[in-house]
Amino acid sequence: MSEIISVRTGKNLQAWLTLHLVPGMGPITCHKLVAHFGSPDKVLSAKTSALKTVCRLRPESLAALDADGLKNLQTLAQQEIKRAADNNISI
Repeated sequence: MSEIISVRTGKNLQAWLTLHLVPGMGPITCHKLVAHFGSPDKVLSAKTSALKTVCRLRPESLAALDADGLKNLQTLAQQEIKRAADNNISI
């Protein structure tokens, strides 16, 4: 993709990182979903049935986007952001 994505807020950063941590889902799929739903937050809050209408997702991706899986991914994203900040790394 030739689009440049601007991440301005911590919440937006966390949502993007959470989306990119979904197993079995690469950057092209992430961008297709965000283009369709309008933001990574909206992708993460979308129902499985709505996600399936945009593109074919692997079972492990759908499982990671359910309530429990999503909570785990959001925790991982927070940990990565904190680790970067603790090491003076900008994301």
